[in-house]
Amino acid sequence: MLAELRALLTSVDAPAAPKSVYQEAIQVANCLAKRSIKTRSLTYHHLVDFYTLDPHCLLFRALRFFWQRDPDGRPLLAALCGYARDPVFRASAPCVLASPEGATVSRQALEAFIEDQEAGCFSSATLKSTAQNINASLTQAGHLSGRARKIRAGAQPTPGSIAFRLLLGYLGDWISRQKRNIASSVDGAQEKLAAAEMLQKRLELILHGEKPYDVFVRWKPLAEQAIGWHPDLNDGVRMNIRPFLSVPDVGKRDAGVLRDKPNIKWEKDRGKDVESAPWYELGLQYDGKPGDRINDHHLTLDEKRKARQSP
Repeated sequence: MLAELRALLTSVDAPAAPKSVYQEAIQVANCLAKRSIKTRSLTYHHLVDFYTLDPHCLLFRALRFFWQRDPDGRPLLAALCGYARDPVFRASAPCVLASPEGATVSRQALEAFIEDQEAGCFSSATLKSTAQNINASLTQAGHLSGRARKIRAGAQPTPGSIAFRLLLGYLGDWISRQKRNIASSVDGAQEKLAAAEMLQKRLELILHGEKPYDVFVRWKPLAEQAIGWHPDLNDGVRMNIRPFLSVPDVGKRDAGVLRDKPNIKWEKDRGKDVESAPWYELGLQYDGKPGDRINDHHLTLDEKRKARQSP
């Protein structure tokens, strides 16, 4: 339902809008241009099933956060959210994702795989439509290509989709499973739950982007600095990845939430900025000189918001 999700999030452009606003947009305002009241209602409930449409749910808040900031990643973001929410999609996706690139992925093979996982749960007609829907969803996400004949392809990851995937890795099933394991006295479950919840908190710090977990771009004025983790691909990996290393370590020292620390430095760059550069005087705050190309600087969200509100 990628097309419907695109239209809905365009119509309801306030990230904090309550769930009732989405329902009204679909069922009353008919923002998705459905032909009947019944179809509007069904569409609303399908979208709730896949995406929750509830800002109180971290999954949907994160989806909206990255949706706004990473337009190129929207098909993957929608697929990842659906993967987290829908058990049939989640259980059957490995059949496709395990296929090598260039291999043909037939609907019949996917039907057989689903039947093996959920024997006798679906009629032949439902099994066929389910396989078709899954193939269509994975095609939109870039994992498959072609229309009648589906070919395994390599989806193109984006910064937003990668970050969302990291967040999903420590939500939903994993955390719930550890809680169930704790209740069943499974060894090691308490430690795994603590690690997952710790990483989840670190990722939320990155999403929020308060100092010192912000992105600072030396060549942009204060009013153009990102509020929260809002990556501009033109700024490069070095700038956008910094919050992932700035948060408290979850594993390796000085690696933040990453498994290893990349060989990246944010120290003063060589050369001098011209006087018209937005942060020309910044070097004076670091016992340097005007024009020093300082990268190791942080800004509060309040500073950024006030700069945007100024005339």
